[in-house]
Amino acid sequence: MANQVAAYVTERIIAQLQAGMVPWRRPWVADPAINYVSRTAYRGINTLLLPEGGEYLTFKQVTDLGGRIKKGSTSHMVIYYKMLVRREATADQEERRSLPLLRYYRVFALADTEGIPSTLVTATHQPLAEAEALVAGYENGPTILQVRQDRACYSPALDQVTMPTINQFPEVAHFYGTLLHELVHSSGHKSRLDRFDGVDSTVFASESYGKEELIAEIGAAILASRCGIDRSTIGQSAAYIGCWITTLQGDLTLIVGAAGKAQRAVDWITGAARELSARDDLAA
Repeated sequence: MANQVAAYVTERIIAQLQAGMVPWRRPWVADPAINYVSRTAYRGINTLLLPEGGEYLTFKQVTDLGGRIKKGSTSHMVIYYKMLVRREATADQEERRSLPLLRYYRVFALADTEGIPSTLVTATHQPLAEAEALVAGYENGPTILQVRQDRACYSPALDQVTMPTINQFPEVAHFYGTLLHELVHSSGHKSRLDRFDGVDSTVFASESYGKEELIAEIGAAILASRCGIDRSTIGQSAAYIGCWITTLQGDLTLIVGAAGKAQRAVDWITGAARELSARDDLAA
């Protein structure tokens, strides 16, 4: 049955790739950095100066709203241009020239204040029981953290999965699809299937990394199917895999090889690999 599910998911992915790939999009919503009072998004270089998305306030705005800055908090610089008008007199007339003058002010992240509630509108999702049971059943799995942020990743060094919060995803199924993707990555840890082949496997857009992404996404699609959420995630998986197939010279046969490794990852996460090993020991 497990192999039939893997074959079914793989066939659907290949069919969607052959029908035409759509651009992959992150399934979570990243909070832009905005001013708490004006609700205006910071732009340009300020998106790099501010450490993350979310709401920011000047010291005056914090005090005007009755809040206070947490002890030890650090402010962040925001720059803007103020137009300076200069008058230049010539022999027969006066000209006015506008020159941009660089200015800055400092803001605090809302998380560094007290007494001011966030007014960001977020979704409210209830966990999916079947998916939660699958994750809980991952014996000796990695640490899983949810942080309001703009990335999902697995760190082999820390053996840790870091996720955006469940409410950053417009659809709860996409939260679990992303989480399962990172859990499949974690199955490659040296204490598990030992799938990573050195530094190259963690370098973005390298061939080894591309193959690992195929394994993770196919494995996530198989696990999602087992949880009954495959219809909500299969298009995302196909599009994402399509990006990597393009990187890897468009070789669709790579999916077949990756599917085999993905199935081994699924068996490890669900405990099927340990069950088979126990049966073999009893048979011996």
